[in-house]
Order: sequence, then structure tokens, then C-alpha cells
Amino acid sequence: TDGQFYVQASGGGMVDLKNLTTTAGFVWFQVSDRDSRIDLSAMTSFVGTSNAGFYVDRDGTLVIPKLEVMEGGYLRLQQGAVMDVGKITRLEQVRLDIAGIEPQFAALTSLDEVSISLSAGGRLALPQITQIRTTSQNYTVSGAGSELSLPNLTRIVTDGQFYVQASGGGMVDL
Repeated sequence: TDGQFYVQASGGGMVDLKNLTTTAGFVWFQVSDRDSRIDLSAMTSFVGTSNAGFYVDRDGTLVIPKLEVMEGGYLRLQQGAVMDVGKITRLEQVRLDIAGIEPQFAALTSLDEVSISLSAGGRLALPQITQIRTTSQNYTVSGAGSELSLPNLTRIVTDGQFYVQASGGGMVDL
């Protein structure tokens, strides 16, 4: 679609979209502050433009326990964020930004054209990933305690530039 849809909860606000199962286009969900919540209980897939996505921080809660696929967009999880990412099996053309937390992507088996940025002690372990596909992505890990781990990665398929960078005490284990 050509339109833009913004959903925001902050300052203790609550947005209930519990029957929404999927999205397409520019859809942006932002939740921040303690006791703020967006309920997407039925959502199983997110298909977004490059600037669409999820932004969760400062003890905000995004209820999305059934999300399995995210294609396109931005997933930003900052210190204090509450979002269950345990059922996500596939990330494609996503910018993943994690700071100060360690989300558990327990079911993630496909990582295609995903940029990853970890900072402020953000940690991401993806032992089930054995292959990544990339065209022009970056893996950037900065700050003490920040760590990216793909211990079972055996294949990188790239059709462009792929940058891996660790700085300021960050660690990358591929």
C-alpha cells in the first residue's frame, strides 16, 4: 500500500489489536515506558517496507507470541523491552537492532539479507543458523558485553558487500 499506519503506546497506554494476523506495507509499532503495551496476540507474519517495523524500549511490552515470519522492516529491542521472539522462524530483509538485552530467537532457522547491530551489552546467540544469505548487510557489535554468536554457521552466500565489525569490547563469533 502507499499509506502509512503508526501504532504507538507510551506513558502507560494500551493498544489492543489482538485479532490482527498479518500486515503489509508501511506499518510501524512503537511501545515504550513501563505499563505500556501493544497486543498483537494473533499476528503470525509481518511484511513491511524498509522503514516499517517494531520498536520496543524502556520496559514497554509488545505481545506477539505467534509471530513466525518477518519480511522487511526494522526490529529494535532496547534495554527493558518485552517481546516474545521465540517462535520466529524466518527473518528476511530485516534490520535487527538490539541494545542492552538478550532476546531468545529459539526457533529462528533462516536469516536472509538481515543487518544486525548489537550495542550496550546486547547479546544475540543463534546456534540453529547454519547459513546466511546477504547482498549488502552489516553485522556490527559495539560496546563491552555485546556479543553476536552463530556457532554453527558453515556457509555464507553473498552477492555484494558483507561487513562484520566488532569494536569497543564487542565480540563476534561466526
